[in-house]
Amino acid sequence: MATIAKLCSTCTDIFQLKNGQKSSIPPKDNNTYHDHHTTLESLREAVRQDCFICTKAWSYFGKECQTDWTNDLQSWKPLTYNLVTLETIALSIRWSSPYLAFTTPAKFHLTPTSGPALEKNLSLIKEASETSSALSLGQAYQWYMSCRSRHTQCHRLLRTPRWCPTRLLDIGLEGEPSWKLQITSVDIRTPPLYMTLSYTWGSSSSLKLIKSNIDACRRGSLIRDLPRTFRDMITVARRFSIRYIWIDSLCIIQDSKEDWEKEASLMRDVYANSSCNIAAATSADPHGGLFRSRHAIDIQYGLVWSNAISSTGQFYHILDEAYWDRQVSDAVLHRRGWALQERLLPPRTLHFTEHQIFWECFLDQKCEAFPCGPPAFLSAKTSKPIFELQDSKSQGPPCATSTIAMWNDIVKRYTRCALTVPNDKIVDLSGLAKLYQDATGDDYIAGLWKSHILEGLNWYVLKPTKRAFSEYRAPSWSWAATDGAVGFNGSHSLYLARFLDVQIVCSTLDPTGQVYGGFIDLEAVVIPAIYSKEDSRYFSCHLKIGDHNVGEALAYEDNLGEGFGDDSEVHCLALSHCDYTYTLGSSVQHRVHLEGIFLRPIPDALGSYTRIGYFEIADEDAMKEFGIRVDPKTKDVTQDEIIFPSKVRIL
Repeated sequence: MATIAKLCSTCTDIFQLKNGQKSSIPPKDNNTYHDHHTTLESLREAVRQDCFICTKAWSYFGKECQTDWTNDLQSWKPLTYNLVTLETIALSIRWSSPYLAFTTPAKFHLTPTSGPALEKNLSLIKEASETSSALSLGQAYQWYMSCRSRHTQCHRLLRTPRWCPTRLLDIGLEGEPSWKLQITSVDIRTPPLYMTLSYTWGSSSSLKLIKSNIDACRRGSLIRDLPRTFRDMITVARRFSIRYIWIDSLCIIQDSKEDWEKEASLMRDVYANSSCNIAAATSADPHGGLFRSRHAIDIQYGLVWSNAISSTGQFYHILDEAYWDRQVSDAVLHRRGWALQERLLPPRTLHFTEHQIFWECFLDQKCEAFPCGPPAFLSAKTSKPIFELQDSKSQGPPCATSTIAMWNDIVKRYTRCALTVPNDKIVDLSGLAKLYQDATGDDYIAGLWKSHILEGLNWYVLKPTKRAFSEYRAPSWSWAATDGAVGFNGSHSLYLARFLDVQIVCSTLDPTGQVYGGFIDLEAVVIPAIYSKEDSRYFSCHLKIGDHNVGEALAYEDNLGEGFGDDSEVHCLALSHCDYTYTLGSSVQHRVHLEGIFLRPIPDALGSYTRIGYFEIADEDAMKEFGIRVDPKTKDVTQDEIIFPSKVRIL
């Protein structure tokens, strides 16, 4: 049975009739929002009291937003809520952030307990108090075998004939005490099934493959001497009757740059050909292990009683929409940048989280609480873009717009993660880049795709940070040259700039590897302006172009403190324009935005610049300075032929 959800008084009021009210099912098109927590302190108190809704909403808002609210009370805006009828009764908690133009509400779903019962899903959880139990691993094995035997689509990334990594670890049979390193071209005749491991290295020292111990590892070592996570993985592999495993620290020579570069270029194949990837989702280092003890209450949904939705009053199951992401995507492992491709490339992954095991393949998502699959509103479908990408193989270049949108979504997720080695920002995504390259035939250019390179330039940094790396990592026009989380415009933009040429210099012949230099040539209108900040907490700024003070402008720095200062000169490159449509009252409004790049001239290099930021302008008079004229009635855009673009090189 689910337990009664503990609610604060504010959340309790959502489900109770007010004086004079009558119960009613929320309409499908309900756009009315009501006050929720009006002060930050009342929300914090609700979290301290373990309110089911507020605790999960607080987690959903994220640590950065929590810190911003705490450090700057003026950035806090009262929360509001809305109830609407979809497939379920949906509760939305709306919030705002000074660093985000738009935020997605925290959502909860309510289903009547008199409807299709959810309790049947929890039977396994009640019986198995450890994720290492025979029941838990048996359920995981059942998911694995069902996928292997029924999901032909989940084999689509596999090489034919079967592919094998350079090295594998032979873990022997059940009960054998040792493992040994195998060089597959020498020691293994037929490529075997193997498992891969995704884990966090952490700061603790553990056994690594280095030049001096290769022979010792080939002779064999005791399993009991391995870190706990490695030992636990061997337990899982043996339960699945898989004899070979791949762990990066023991299958790549860690003190050989040559071997590291060679093996890094193979990551796409290593993970895509894995029979199943094992993710140590909640361990901060190799000693944390896979398995955890748990109680059913840790992962089950709650019950709330309401007389505001039905005439008689009844109990409802309540579950937060972020249930999956909260336990998997937000786990320690998946906050690391390199872990993203390790999650997306394998055909199957078992995530060992704090309270239960989660399953992902290209077609299914399951967990111990929902062994037959979670409700549709919980499904994150993280592997779906990779699966859909395979359908584009026959299309050839150029990439379809939908394919570029998939890539941009991956970049957005990736740039929100932390990097163990900041200079590896492009390398850590090379496996996914190779997959896209194979599927589309497009050219990969320092994180962008040549067929949609103008769209690839249309990025901005949501919350810039100081540069955390000293070595060259990427050209300034690539998102990989920054450390902040990026967003993209441009999916509906019309481009004003014209692409001429692009070149990059890589450390090897692999275009998805380390980048040492590069430039892009555009033909575009570039105009100098005077910049000053309007408010330290928001993106709004003052721009003066010639004698015109721009009325509405947003500015986004790429790297904090580089090239921006009050009354500083910036150069504005007009990249694209977009017609935004929105509803105001009962009327549909249209508004044109100019999107562009802030540049800084390179001394003694006429026509050459580095990128330092991004801007949006909604002031139609200011757009005339760029030769853009907007019809006040139709909002049609024309370009003034009097203002000529120039050739611009961005390094």
